[in-house]
Parts: sequence; structure tokens; C-alpha cells
Amino acid sequence: MTVPFLLCVLMVAASGLHFGARGAALHHARRLPLTPVLAHAAVSLGAVWLGALLDPTPARLLWLFVALASVAGFFSGVLRVRPAPAPDRAPHPTT
Repeated sequence: MTVPFLLCVLMVAASGLHFGARGAALHHARRLPLTPVLAHAAVSLGAVWLGALLDPTPARLLWLFVALASVAGFFSGVLRVRPAPAPDRAPHPTT
């Protein structure tokens, strides 16, 4: 595995963590998480394409590691986010 190829894998993993967390936060806010999903898809598509070009092996299958890191990073980012706690509904004492 070459250094540029390893950087592709790390880039999509970090992108997945970031955009997965943003998508989960929007989902918890009952908003459509389309923007983070599409942004991560664009980054992943470019990195998978670059990984396919940089693949030095005769079988040319190392780009699958980039795709796997992309999906794993995104799902890890989604699972990492916890929803905000519910606000306290008890009345506050006035002074």
C-alpha cells in the first residue's frame, strides 16, 4: 500500500466521521440530512476514483478498501452522535 493510497483511505474515513455526525445531528433535529450525505458521496466518489488510479496491484482491487473505509467511517460518524438531552420542564423558582 502506497502513501497516497493510504491518504485516500484516511481521507474518506475522516470525511465519513464528519459528515456522518452532521447527518445524524440533522436527523435528530428532524431535518433532511441530504446535504451531508451528498457531500460525503462526492468526496468518496473522488477518493474511490483516485484509489482505482493509484492501485499498484495486478488485481486492481485495493480501491475496495477506500469504499469500505468510506462506508465504515460514515456509519461510525452516525453512531458516534448522541441526541441532545431533553430540556428540564420543571418550573424554576423565582426570587
